[in-house]
Amino acid sequence: MVLGGRRELMTRPPFGSPGGASTTFGGNPLAIAAMHVTLEVYREERLCQNAAALEPVLAARLTEMAARYPEIGQARVRGLFACLDLVKDPISKEPDDAFGLALHRECMALGLKTFAFGHIFRIAPPLTITAAELHQGLDRVERALGQMSRAARAA
Repeated sequence: MVLGGRRELMTRPPFGSPGGASTTFGGNPLAIAAMHVTLEVYREERLCQNAAALEPVLAARLTEMAARYPEIGQARVRGLFACLDLVKDPISKEPDDAFGLALHRECMALGLKTFAFGHIFRIAPPLTITAAELHQGLDRVERALGQMSRAARAA
């Protein structure tokens, strides 16, 4: 466990007390140094600001896909982390684990790394992604959905 925080928080109880929040591995200097460098990269490269700026882009694209493909029961987005709930039926919202795995495999075949945990299809691009790269990845998700969608097959 590594604890890091503002001096005013880390110097008062319980953390500032002898033995406060201590563990066998707590306070590892290398881990603390790595944390500081990581936070500095987040600040310098404005990674949180990039995620906030691209969140509406990601949300809009996934909302459009959800309207077009009945297999998407719900799209949820927070920053650059998104989940699609994949369903067998848009009314009952019964989870479709098989479709989740198949969509993951189709995206991989199109060169896009994604994650599927049963019916939950996760999209988690790197925080350094550009808008153009985000659209390119979402185009591949949409291509995979189009190839697999029951609506597309029925048309």
